[in-house]
Amino acid sequence: MAGLTGSNAKGFRVTYRLDGRAEAIYLGKVAKQTAQRWQTEVERIVSAREEGQPIPQGTARWVAGLIDRMHTKLVDKGLVEPRADAPVVTLKQLTDRFLKNATVKQSTHTAYEQGVKSLTIFFGEDRDAATIDAAAADDWRAALQEPGKASPTKRKMAAATQSSRIRVAKRIFKRAVRWKMVDENPFEHLVAGGQHNPDRTQYIPVEVVRDVLDELPDDQWRASVALVRFAGLRCPSEVGLLRWGDVLWDRDKLNVRSPKTEGHEGHASRVVPMVPVIRELLERLFEQAPEGEEWVCPRVHQNPKINLRTTLKKAIARAGHTAWPRLIHNLRASFATDMAAMLPAHAAAKVLGHSPLIQSQSYAKLRDSDIDTVVNSATFSTTPAEPTSDSSTNPTTHRNAPSRTKSQKTPRSWAKEDLVQLDKSQLISLLERQVGLEGLEPSLGSPPSGF
Repeated sequence: MAGLTGSNAKGFRVTYRLDGRAEAIYLGKVAKQTAQRWQTEVERIVSAREEGQPIPQGTARWVAGLIDRMHTKLVDKGLVEPRADAPVVTLKQLTDRFLKNATVKQSTHTAYEQGVKSLTIFFGEDRDAATIDAAAADDWRAALQEPGKASPTKRKMAAATQSSRIRVAKRIFKRAVRWKMVDENPFEHLVAGGQHNPDRTQYIPVEVVRDVLDELPDDQWRASVALVRFAGLRCPSEVGLLRWGDVLWDRDKLNVRSPKTEGHEGHASRVVPMVPVIRELLERLFEQAPEGEEWVCPRVHQNPKINLRTTLKKAIARAGHTAWPRLIHNLRASFATDMAAMLPAHAAAKVLGHSPLIQSQSYAKLRDSDIDTVVNSATFSTTPAEPTSDSSTNPTTHRNAPSRTKSQKTPRSWAKEDLVQLDKSQLISLLERQVGLEGLEPSLGSPPSGF
């Protein structure tokens, strides 16, 4: 008979007697159900050994399915034969197969390649993938924080970049487990964290972008940048796919195709407003386009990996401004901030082509003008606002004033100062009488000057 001792917290141990000797196999911290299965199968193996019989087929299948580390426990006790040496799978072989089988967008594939490079720089391409354990994964994680140790550059890796590398490593070894190249994922315990870095987020005012547009080489360059800052297009993917047929001149709209979100039902394209600064640029660009040209920005369409940063940085310097971090992303994020101030959350998210949660977490930023609006609001003034109507008809001074009758057909005009002094219940009551709740429209902000 095989016995079982221990607990989930301290670890389990299977005990048995073979050839008159007391033996034990320490399983470690495993689920109780797993430990009980071990107890049953070890008892069958011992019984078969004592009777000189082969182990039952069900037990043989169970033994074959054990990972190497657990199988070795049976080998060490002489209960089963060692496995034949499995061929070594190097880190390069694993990562090459992973990249070859990755069916993802080009930008995601690039992120995968960067993650692979980080692993091979630290561990080496010829490292046996099966020898990378949790301790080695922790060492690699620590190296990400030191310039040059797990990166081709000597710059310190941003926290968001470290998170991306960890996600890729976890994904590679999760696939390796599925392919039975390794027994377990040594990176599984690592916490990736968020990939948004608020320290590198910056609002770029419209006036600054107008200065920069004037310094760009031609209208095609200007349109590429303006479409990001004033229409929220992703660049290069969405800018490069914009056709002249997508420009709805009579409706002041652009139909934007989005490779990033096309895999989600109903998100293959979206409609964005064509503000005057965009319309003016596109009209000039349309006049310059050769006969039969299909693409609004053919330069970006023909070369999706075009280096926009260098040209943009030079234009920023010529305009007398300092280059901001994340040059392209912060242009789009600034447009998202403007939309968040002008539209309801769901509408702003629709224009940008993502969820309201992503809109608030990764794009919308508190502007100085937002702070000024709150500071200068009459709501928080140290002196009460003066009523502009006669106190005899002001409901804030006569709480018991009679309600207005249906015979009064001309609705009263309420001053802003009157409304500020109403409490919530009074305001709702007033709005119901004036327009009815169904007739209310959300109050929208004003666009930044220059749109």
